[in-house]
Amino acid sequence: AELAEEQAGIKPVRNYGEAFRMPQTLLLTAQYFFWSIGVYGFVLWLPSILKAAGSIGIVEVGWLTAVPYLLAAILMVVASVFSDRSGVRRPYVWPFLLLGAVTFYGSYAIGPGSFWLSFLLLVIAGGAMYAPYGPFFALIPELLPRNVAGASIALINSFGALGSFVGAYAVGWLNGATKSPDMSYLFMAGALLASAVLTLLVHAPAGHRADFTPPLSSRGAAH
Repeated sequence: AELAEEQAGIKPVRNYGEAFRMPQTLLLTAQYFFWSIGVYGFVLWLPSILKAAGSIGIVEVGWLTAVPYLLAAILMVVASVFSDRSGVRRPYVWPFLLLGAVTFYGSYAIGPGSFWLSFLLLVIAGGAMYAPYGPFFALIPELLPRNVAGASIALINSFGALGSFVGAYAVGWLNGATKSPDMSYLFMAGALLASAVLTLLVHAPAGHRADFTPPLSSRGAAH
């Protein structure tokens, strides 16, 4: 019954071509592309950024690199639990992406003059980028027709993989060209900001109440 309610008001489409042209699919595809730019630019280049920013050894870099993922593991669970309890998704996606953009910019603005404060902001940015994964991938099948949801998720993931390449390549190129991670911070901040804005533009189809109505199990528990 809950699965049927999630699809209430979503009109089935004839084929994948029509599904891929839906505004929801296009926005989610672009959103995940920009999101992945920030995530994978951060993932692949964080150790190099830390090594260049502070006079620390490779062992210390390894330990410091692990800290954002500890926060990410906690935030991913917390965001998913509260999203499921409330029955809404977007409020647990875009604020985290916006927080990631702000903290990346803050780390850029502070610069290498205050290594530990800059590092703290990078930790927050890393945790914030990972936190929305659960609500995001729960949102997709709640917005798209069931008969094409699988292919639509594949399309969205494909552009996420493309964003991963762009993020990793561009951050490395910027670091090499400018001899500083400053422009990389701005690049990743801009990508996450675009991702947050695109999330806000995603709306359920007319007549569909996904992302606004708690699921049946939540309402039953409340009663």
